[in-house]
Amino acid sequence: MAIDITEEFQLDLSAVASETSTVNSNILYDLSFNSLGFFLGNGPENPIRRETAQYRKDQSDNANEPGEQSLSGWWLRSQSSFHLGAGIKFYEPAQDDKLRFRFAESRGVDPWIAGEVSLLPAATQGHVTTNSTATVLQSIHSGTTDAVLMLDGHDVDKVWADGTVTHFIDYNTGTDEPVYGICNDGTYAYWLTNDPITGVQKSHFYKKLLSGTSSTADVQFHKYGTEAVSSGFMEWVKERPVACVNNKIYELNPNASTSTDPVLVYEHPNTGTVYTGITASGTNIYVSGYNGLQGFILKLVLDANGGLVPTLDGAVVAAELPRGEIVHTIKYYLGYMLIGTSYGARVAQVSDAGDIIYGPLIFTSNQPVYQFACDDHFAWCAAGIGNEVGLKRIDLSAQIDTLVFPWSDDRVVDGVNVKTTGVAFIGNSDKLAYSGAANYVYVDSNNLRSSGSITTGGIRYNTLENKHFKYIADRALYTESSIVDIAIISKDGTSSDIANKNASTGNSDSAIDPGSEEFVQFKFTLHRDTADTTIGPKLYGYQVKAVPATPRQRLIQYPLYCFDTETDRYNNRSGYDGQANEKLLAIEQLENVGDFVNVTDYRTGETYSGLIEEVSFMGMTPPDRRFDGVGGLLKVTVRKI
Repeated sequence: MAIDITEEFQLDLSAVASETSTVNSNILYDLSFNSLGFFLGNGPENPIRRETAQYRKDQSDNANEPGEQSLSGWWLRSQSSFHLGAGIKFYEPAQDDKLRFRFAESRGVDPWIAGEVSLLPAATQGHVTTNSTATVLQSIHSGTTDAVLMLDGHDVDKVWADGTVTHFIDYNTGTDEPVYGICNDGTYAYWLTNDPITGVQKSHFYKKLLSGTSSTADVQFHKYGTEAVSSGFMEWVKERPVACVNNKIYELNPNASTSTDPVLVYEHPNTGTVYTGITASGTNIYVSGYNGLQGFILKLVLDANGGLVPTLDGAVVAAELPRGEIVHTIKYYLGYMLIGTSYGARVAQVSDAGDIIYGPLIFTSNQPVYQFACDDHFAWCAAGIGNEVGLKRIDLSAQIDTLVFPWSDDRVVDGVNVKTTGVAFIGNSDKLAYSGAANYVYVDSNNLRSSGSITTGGIRYNTLENKHFKYIADRALYTESSIVDIAIISKDGTSSDIANKNASTGNSDSAIDPGSEEFVQFKFTLHRDTADTTIGPKLYGYQVKAVPATPRQRLIQYPLYCFDTETDRYNNRSGYDGQANEKLLAIEQLENVGDFVNVTDYRTGETYSGLIEEVSFMGMTPPDRRFDGVGGLLKVTVRKI
């Protein structure tokens, strides 16, 4: 039977989600999917069913820590160590250890012992510095005492572990020239300055026993240079002093006489070149510097006799930094070259042939990295913490990625907003000294900092859906009066205090109520013991418990009549031969497309968008001469979105 275009019902198989629902005119349908109308066939045996859709599923848990991958019951996140450094933004389930043991940021704490976070030493304010640029610090063991040698413009001083000072070189500002570069071999110090000769300033090299003082006479070695020094640098490498004077590089003989010229190794063709660092590895000596915006590292090769090749080809460019990134210092340590730049720090691999392959920036800093101090498998960087005097630390024992190493903020002097210009260990001790520009030298105290903090990465369980974070449990060791404060940081950066934990509260769960959040972070602030300032708490880890806050979806199953001829609640007759089969094919087509459909329930007025999850048809019209068509009961299950 052909379709009469005057019929009140038209079939549309397009499955366009934005299509309007059926408008009831002469026939009052109970339900429609887009413009496809149906009468409900519900009853005791075929009721309309509404139930919550499954929103989580059980998974096997293969994580390193039990519970990390379970998506039934509590959602857990545990962290038992922070020793792989700062810089992570989010934690995710099933991460490897290179990410699971990291954190976002810290201040004044030591996370480098696996499974333990503790407070760093407090800073003791020491000797005044006057130089507004780089102040070089060098470890020395003078006499029987550990000290650090500080080059500060016109003066060089020995700063002792207790912060006291012995003047080593005292040049008068306005009369004498500054000390442009200094190095030492453990017995002597060697330095570069200008001396007046017939009224003209020219380069001059001096030396003095480290055990001496400012009253000890300077000893000249090598004769006057041929030009005045405007920039200079010196370092003891390969059993000799190497000096950079303006755009020239010289090899020095520590036992030379005043009548001996230093050996010119290399003269850079650009007279504006500034050399900034010297280090050595294998059979090579490296010199860093810059011209304008271009930073570079030169390689000087030792000849068969152990001397530097005194030709123009004696220096080759081993590395160039990206435009605008200036090299301020280099240091070879544990098989790697540390590169301090105007942007931060890099680590380079040095091949057997002396070639340099450097990695990405380990961290970025507000100021240049002026100096490195190394001990064990760590490198401390004079890089500042924000705008404050402080150090950053790199762990060279574990690579997170190719030439990417763990790092964190380290020592910091609260509220002192000047550049950090130098760092060195005080002799053979484990105490660090670090300097602020035109400020002070700071020395590690025997006391701990009064407080320090560590902030986790964002916890979001690898989904952008919101969660309800309910509990956090710390794992810490407390001294009698030490405290650990716990705060929660929401997505918008708002911080709220959760708990103040101490020896009496122990490691119990603390309730959290931040509302529904996509992710949160936690900040742990450690406070030292009030009675004994040399001890403080140790944070071992934490565990967070959360549940998903995803709005629940509904599954609604509708039993629908699907016959050729049907009547509405007012006995208005509708249909035609073949209607049942066409409507069945139409609803199956909507299911196949998989797009949203507009569902309207005319009994209740409910209208929503949904996905057809399942279509089930039970034919109820017997195929004999008394009946025609394929009518029956149609069950359509919709996921309400």
